[in-house]
Amino acid sequence: MPYPAIEPSPDFRRLETVLRRGIPDRVPFIELYIDEPVMVAIRGTPFSEDPEERAREMAQLYLRLGYDYVSGGVRIPLPRRDLSAADTAALPLAARAWVNEGRGTIETWEDFQRYPWPKPEQIDYSALEWAAAALPEGMKIIGEGPGGVLENVMWLMGYEPFSYAIADEPELVEAMFDRIGELLLHMFDTMASHEAVGALCLGDDMGFKTSTMISPEALRKYVFPWQRRLAEAEI
Repeated sequence: MPYPAIEPSPDFRRLETVLRRGIPDRVPFIELYIDEPVMVAIRGTPFSEDPEERAREMAQLYLRLGYDYVSGGVRIPLPRRDLSAADTAALPLAARAWVNEGRGTIETWEDFQRYPWPKPEQIDYSALEWAAAALPEGMKIIGEGPGGVLENVMWLMGYEPFSYAIADEPELVEAMFDRIGELLLHMFDTMASHEAVGALCLGDDMGFKTSTMISPEALRKYVFPWQRRLAEAEI
């Protein structure tokens, strides 16, 4: 699949107009996430295994597609026992993984104490630095984390054990949100202070077609306070 026939003219200020900072010359657009098999199909070739070269290739892809930014993801080492199976999609990965909703890595206080919680200083920002070094003129990075505070708690506890724990072990649930929230807050503050970062993106699945994942009262107690603190990170 060839690149679209456009002349790139990146200007991150287009995205800033969503904050009522002027009128853009065209409608700005943004993606929460682009699946890698889709990007590989557009490029016509896999990305390099070398992380610095991969960052350059990614920046050129975003440039050629007409974006005004490059996605700069940062990951926190939070190991889970996910499920996986062979991928049968039209653009497949080697395997597809998904979270085990019936069982969690952390279901009890004993699990919480044994879990290898990373320290803030163990968060690796190398990918952010590589993206900054490869950034085309006129573009900035939109920093992304490893999901939101609610998502990470649900992923680690398993949705079913997490739902029971809200009623049976509220102190454990609160400890989970505090531990995850502090890690994400440190990451967001660090990314926000980087000169190449123009915005931060926080994705957090809180509901589905007919309901929220947890009650509105639980959202107000556990989730919204941390989302508010993350949103206050200043660029």
